Amino acid sequence: MSWFMVASAAFSAFGSIQAGKAEKQRQARIAAQHKENAKFEALKAMQDHNKRMAEFSAYASTANTVRAINSRGSNDRSYKAIIKAGEGNRDTNLGRERVQSLFTQSRMRFAASDARFAGQQAQQTAMYKALGSTAMAGHYYKEI
Repeated sequence: MSWFMVASAAFSAFGSIQAGKAEKQRQARIAAQHKENAKFEALKAMQDHNKRMAEFSAYASTANTVRAINSRGSNDRSYKAIIKAGEGNRDTNLGRERVQSLFTQSRMRFAASDARFAGQQAQQTAMYKALGSTAMAGHYYKEI
């Protein structure tokens, strides 16, 4: 058996192991990016919520100003109906946005988890491949 054969088997095994480590690191970076994206989505959801609340506050303030200009009391039924309808629309839109944001965050967290798992699988597969190629090389070299 030649030392070239042994070196070839060793380099093949080492190369497979290194490829597995590199893929695991790549998948870890992808997972970290998905995790950060989920955090940014949560931040965006809070910003959208604050924006909707500010918009409703402006709407209620405008309605209140119009009520005052028209010399209507604070117990005016039409004013209360307008505010109640606005609150209903606000709550409906906030609920929809919240659910959509939670779904998006969930998908991003799943993608992060899936990337970590893919990295672990790649590293494990590379290790098994290295062991298999080393065993095959040993078998072939034994025959020579």
